[in-house]
Amino acid sequence: MTGYEWLSLIISILSLFASCFTSFAVFYIGKKIENKKYKSYVEISARQFIIKYDENEIAYLPYCLMARCTHRLHKHLRVLYNDFNSLSDDIQKEVLRIKGYKNDLINDENWIYKCLDEIEKFARDNDLGETFLYDGYKYFYKVSRKHSSCKIDSYFEREEKYENSLGFYLKSVIFNGENKLYFRSYLESYYQVFVLNNNKNYLDRKNYPRPFDYLTKVENLENCNEDTICYWVMEIVSELADLVIRTNHGGYVNNLSKEKIILDCDTPPETFEDKFYSVLLKLYEVYLDEKK
Repeated sequence: MTGYEWLSLIISILSLFASCFTSFAVFYIGKKIENKKYKSYVEISARQFIIKYDENEIAYLPYCLMARCTHRLHKHLRVLYNDFNSLSDDIQKEVLRIKGYKNDLINDENWIYKCLDEIEKFARDNDLGETFLYDGYKYFYKVSRKHSSCKIDSYFEREEKYENSLGFYLKSVIFNGENKLYFRSYLESYYQVFVLNNNKNYLDRKNYPRPFDYLTKVENLENCNEDTICYWVMEIVSELADLVIRTNHGGYVNNLSKEKIILDCDTPPETFEDKFYSVLLKLYEVYLDEKK
């Protein structure tokens, strides 16, 4: 090849490199601008979502994670759940980030049955009584399928009905002078005496009704309406989830690391729909605790 031909070849190669570099630069800059626009769109959309609701309503945001995980295409009573489920994943993540939640989106629900199995086994192993967690946990799932609109405040315990037979609360402010307790307090006393402390006082367990059997008798769960059973099943699942986690960490609330509390919702549930998702949050804590 002559010198001219070599020069032409070199110029052609350099021109090709220059053309490729220019194309790449244009693509890179365009992509960067596009990503910046998308990021801005996601942030604006997330802020618009948050601004739409007052502080009391946006406080239910933790339950949105459970609604997204289990019923993303379901029409909910609470508009917040529907609106959150209609957002893209990126906008949902941005909403959580802006509100200070570090939890990622939950993309499957296989952990639910696993955790229900675990807490039911805990109840059996510790002889806590009939939990109504049978037939595929039908009463638990009927909450969202049939009774989601029920108002929680219609089912609250109005008075202490359970004998303080174990005497665990004799020196407690919970003790009301009539030697009666709410169910949660009776369950706690039974747990403290027979599970956590392994009956160090050598009490005859047969003389003290098992908590969930006692609940069934006092609340007449074998002859009540289905919605009442569903309410108490949610309470049972919630209490058992707490006890499982506590037992894994020595039994006392103070032993739990704050890092294990995934989401905090200070606003109490108003309907069975809300309560169902609040209970799922507790079950998810059991799942995360087991993973660690």
